[in-house]
Amino acid sequence: MVTIDLKKRDLWILTALIFFLIGVGLVIGFGDYKTGNPKVMGHSSDEVMVLNSSGTEITLQNYINNNYTKTSLEYAQAFRQDGGAGGGPIITISGSSSAFVVLDNKRPHDSSQFTFTNLDGIGCAQGWKIAGCWIVSTGGGEDLYPYNNGCITKKYDSSSGSAEMTIVCMKIS
Repeated sequence: MVTIDLKKRDLWILTALIFFLIGVGLVIGFGDYKTGNPKVMGHSSDEVMVLNSSGTEITLQNYINNNYTKTSLEYAQAFRQDGGAGGGPIITISGSSSAFVVLDNKRPHDSSQFTFTNLDGIGCAQGWKIAGCWIVSTGGGEDLYPYNNGCITKKYDSSSGSAEMTIVCMKIS
């Protein structure tokens, strides 16, 4: 019968040797963490396999390329000045003039707390989304209200002062 007598000192040496061998294995497997290959632990999108909608196995990168196209973002900016008895025509500053619609005789909310109902403004046309709007006005107070993908104000009414409203619309395609 063979008897192995390991003392505490021998276990420490054996443990250190095991950790050393694991460390050498990791360095060989991954190289230097700054210049090694791969540079990050894990897999790239060219290495991960997924199933597409027809059940075929393809790389994750091919799936992304086939199903997600790059988008383009288009902006358009316009303003509308006081036109006497309401907002004047929309004047395009940049982008497509078809990005805008005239908002006339609108009410900001369906609430009885608002006594004014005939507000004018600018909206973004179908396919466009509002990115922001602002107003420069005289007559005190900044009366700017959101309205269905646009903004309206009572400042186009000559009794409330005059205004110049600017809007920016964006289109993602």
